Parts: sequence; C-alpha cells; structure tokens
Amino acid sequence: MASFDPFLGVAQLVDQVELLIDQAAIDHVKRTLDQNAGNVHHNNFKNLHVPPGAFGGNGAAAALGTNHLQAHEVIRATLQGVLDDLHAFRVGLDRAESLIQDADEGSAADLDRKRASDILTGLAGRDTASTRNHEARNQVLRGQGGASS
Repeated sequence: MASFDPFLGVAQLVDQVELLIDQAAIDHVKRTLDQNAGNVHHNNFKNLHVPPGAFGGNGAAAALGTNHLQAHEVIRATLQGVLDDLHAFRVGLDRAESLIQDADEGSAADLDRKRASDILTGLAGRDTASTRNHEARNQVLRGQGGASS
C-alpha cells in the first residue's frame, strides 16, 4: 500500500516561496498599538454608566435604566475583549519576529557550515602533490623508465 503524506505537497510549495516582510509596516503597527494602549486604560467609559433611577420613578423608567445598565456592561465587556485581543496580537507580533529572526540566524549558521563543508570536501578531493609528481616524473624521467600515464 502506498504511503500518503498530506504535507508533502505543502512542504514542496513552501520551499519555493520567499517570505517578504515589510518591517516598517510591522514597526508602525507595533508603535500604534503601544501608543494607544495607554489611552484606552485611562478611558473612563466603565465609570460612565447612568444609574437606573436617573430615568424617572415610574416602572418604564426603571426598566429603561436597568436595560441601559445591562447594555453598558455588555459594551464594557466587549471593549475589554477587544483590548485583550489587541494585546495578544501585539505579543504575537513579538513572538513571530523572534521566531523569524531565530530561523534566519539558524539558516545563516547552517549555510556557513555547508560552505565550510564544501570547502573541506573540495580540498579533500584535491591532490595537487600527486598530480605534480606525476607530471614531473613524466617530464624529467621521460624514456628512462619513468612514470607512465
């Protein structure tokens, strides 16, 4: 039975893709997130609710006040969720940058090792001394029982 690797095609595609990163755009996003993070924490929205009694003393006013308070809490919780997501995104940007930098450094180190290995392999296959010895014997000892081809 033939083996099926669902990631084989993806791995082959990834080898042919160059990852282009616009560092200026990433830095701009990070700067914007950092600058605005302080602004939202100083926002008093969570304290801006209207007390239920402010709409009057009848039953409809009390119901409106309660509904307003509940809606305010939903919006406050939603905004807090957005802030948490933005913070997680910012942390994710830092982590992705770190992983990409580590991969680049690892690839550079691997490439350096490969180049060193290629140089050593090339030197190991080089036998200048034997070649020169053979050539000299053929030139100097020609016809005197010297080296043969």
